[in-house]
Amino acid sequence: MLAPGLLHFQLGAEHFTLEPYVESPDDDSYFVIFRDRTSGDTTYGGGRFLGVDAVGEDGTTVIDFNYAYSPPCAFTAFATCPLPTPRNSLPIAIAAGEKHLGGGHHG
Repeated sequence: MLAPGLLHFQLGAEHFTLEPYVESPDDDSYFVIFRDRTSGDTTYGGGRFLGVDAVGEDGTTVIDFNYAYSPPCAFTAFATCPLPTPRNSLPIAIAAGEKHLGGGHHG
């Protein structure tokens, strides 16, 4: 997977960065793998996935964490999943998105 650059965003007064991925430079969306302070508590410990529209001509996009979801490996031992890089380990809790309901593979 290719990393087309960095996504910079602000929550409150704090600034953060995520590194998205694409399969091709022509992709119109990014794939983000991230971990945050909810990982292993209220969300899957290995991190979550998020789709983000590619940056537009104005140089911006919207990162909507409400669409964050657990990877397949959260539910079955028969799936393998990439883990977030240290750059994508956020030092804050992202309470939005899919929660880990327990049970399943990593209950």
